[in-house]
Amino acid sequence: LENKDMYKLLCSGKTNGVFQVESQGMKDLLLRLQPSNLEDVSAVLALYRPDSMGALDEYIECKHGRKKEEYIHPDMIPILKDTYSCLLFQEQIMEIVRRFGGRTYGGSDKFRKAIGKKSVELVKSESEKLYQEILDNGYDESIAKKISGDLSMKGGYCFNKSHSDLYAVLTLQTAYLK
Repeated sequence: LENKDMYKLLCSGKTNGVFQVESQGMKDLLLRLQPSNLEDVSAVLALYRPDSMGALDEYIECKHGRKKEEYIHPDMIPILKDTYSCLLFQEQIMEIVRRFGGRTYGGSDKFRKAIGKKSVELVKSESEKLYQEILDNGYDESIAKKISGDLSMKGGYCFNKSHSDLYAVLTLQTAYLK
């Protein structure tokens, strides 16, 4: 994971034959993001999914220090700090639902399953419930609207962290071999 040549190859965008990063869109993302570690490669793979693509520019700008990370509430910092305040992974969604909505792990997993199954209707229904749960947990209405509104737009596809990390290992292995 410390081999610098793998990262140089990825940063060059010359990734034909490299797992998951052969498309022109991925090559462009690699050029812009300039991954330098496993976490960066995992983020590249997670960012290029329907539910995370909206965070591409913000992630890149924050990673390179051209933009300050923004959190809607201090309770969001421990959940999103590793991804520069961007929501990339299913586990982050689950933790937001747990922290702000007060749900159990099982309750937050119901939300994750709705997203994983790409069930837009179920995601919207869960978001409506979450709005009230956030209010019931003492958060401001503006926070409840923002979180439930943002999460109601999910359901295209969002990676789980372990999947993304393992894909990143395979990406690095094929970059090493190349």
